[in-house]
Amino acid sequence: MRSVKTQSLSAVMQSYLKALPLAGVLLLLNCQFVVGHFVWNWSPLSWYCLLCYGLFPLADRHVHRLTTRLLARHPVAPPTAPRPRAAIYAAGLPLMPLEDYDPHQVRFLPALGRVSLTLLLAPAIVLIGSVSHRHNSL
Repeated sequence: MRSVKTQSLSAVMQSYLKALPLAGVLLLLNCQFVVGHFVWNWSPLSWYCLLCYGLFPLADRHVHRLTTRLLARHPVAPPTAPRPRAAIYAAGLPLMPLEDYDPHQVRFLPALGRVSLTLLLAPAIVLIGSVSHRHNSL
């Protein structure tokens, strides 16, 4: 049986591995691509990406707690009637809802969006989470 410290270290490492590809892509997008060669650029945006990557496990834990708390408080009922596709088309929205994808993609796309937003907003999430935690403990 693994100890609590080993489990928490494993969760942190899994969290870092989850955000590593996205952080690498963001750092590469911050570089300059000139015809014929690659220019490595380290700017304040690179520091922000590094800060977000460092704070990602804390932010991921706050988001996970918040979503489980909200889902426990407000259960989501399955839709009873089919959604009108004509209204979606009239609004100019795409006609490809998530139900048209296979089950793996249905789970992957929202998870990728959640990880991306958590990584990009990690400092704000950690700040708000720590303030709300301190407020709730008073």
